[in-house]
Amino acid sequence: MGSKDPRVDAYIARAAAFAQPILARLRADVHAGCPMVVETMRWGLPHFEYRGLVASLAACPTHCTLCLAPRGVVSSATDAAAERRRFERMTRLTDLPSAAVVKARIRSAVALPPSTQEPA
Repeated sequence: MGSKDPRVDAYIARAAAFAQPILARLRADVHAGCPMVVETMRWGLPHFEYRGLVASLAACPTHCTLCLAPRGVVSSATDAAAERRRFERMTRLTDLPSAAVVKARIRSAVALPPSTQEPA
C-alpha cells in the first residue's frame, strides 16, 4: 500500500490559494492511478515514487506543474512535448487534464517492468 507524507500536506497548505485545489486534485489523481505510490519530499518539492520516480508537483508563483517521469510509452519527441504541455502551467482547475487522463498516464508509467525504468 502507498503512503502519504505530512510534508506534502504542509507544502499544499503553504501554496498560494489558487494552487491548493490544483495540487490536491493532482495528488489524488496520482494516488488513484497508482495506489502503491509513496510520497516524499525532494529538493523542497513533493515527489511520488513506485519502483523509481513517477512524478513530482510544483507550485510556482503563477502556476502549478505536474512533472511526469519519462517512463511511459511516448512515440516521438513531438508526442513527448505535447504530453509535457498537458501538465504544465495550470492556473485553475479547468486547466487540468481530466482525472482519467492523469490516472492513465500514471498507470502506463508504473506498468513498465523495473528494467525499463530508472536505474536503482
